[in-house]
Amino acid sequence: MTTLHVIRHGRATAFEADYDQLHAMGELQARALGVHMARTGKRFDAIYVGPLRRQLETLRLMREAAGEVGVSWPVAEVLDGLSEGPFETLMKTYAARRLATDAVLQRHAEAFRGALDDAAREVALSSIFEHVIDGWQRGEISGDDLESAAAFEARVAAALAHIAEREARGRQVAVVTSNGVIAALVARTPDAAVLGQVRLRVHNSSVSLIELGADGPVLRAHDVTEHLTDPQHLTLI
Repeated sequence: MTTLHVIRHGRATAFEADYDQLHAMGELQARALGVHMARTGKRFDAIYVGPLRRQLETLRLMREAAGEVGVSWPVAEVLDGLSEGPFETLMKTYAARRLATDAVLQRHAEAFRGALDDAAREVALSSIFEHVIDGWQRGEISGDDLESAAAFEARVAAALAHIAEREARGRQVAVVTSNGVIAALVARTPDAAVLGQVRLRVHNSSVSLIELGADGPVLRAHDVTEHLTDPQHLTLI
């Protein structure tokens, strides 16, 4: 049975103008995961990665760190279907448009502006994100330049089908992607309801294990962060 090691990219620069780059913490997380996988005997028959810089950089740093302890990984296939959903556009464009008329969003935005540190900003930003995504998933937020929730889910399903078709049984496959894609992949397993979360937030550089069987994907582990031994290295943005 083929096992997908589905990895979220390291922490990105959420509070800067360009989100698609790794924060220093994200670089640390990626390297820690690469070393941990190498030292615990993880070997991959194939690797797939999304096209975003934060995804590609996470894999590059993981590979470098694994190489430093003598483990080499195969060349990755860049798969556009593993790119994140349109969440940056939602947050930067569509959330701003709704701010004048959405009282809930106004409260969350005020909390973000009044936050005294990164931890408080992260909580407020998560609340804003959850609220905006709710509207997008219900079809209340849409636009010609915005990928719909249905189109996003179809794209992720196509990426999963591509990987399943390419990888024979008994393969160990790394998939480096983003939170929204991971949530969509996990939602396709019968175990998703047990987690009791709508968007299935996972930590940066965490690993979820999905087995591809004859009856479809099965979730074997979710949001594993055993490579991050310092609680301060656990981040969600």
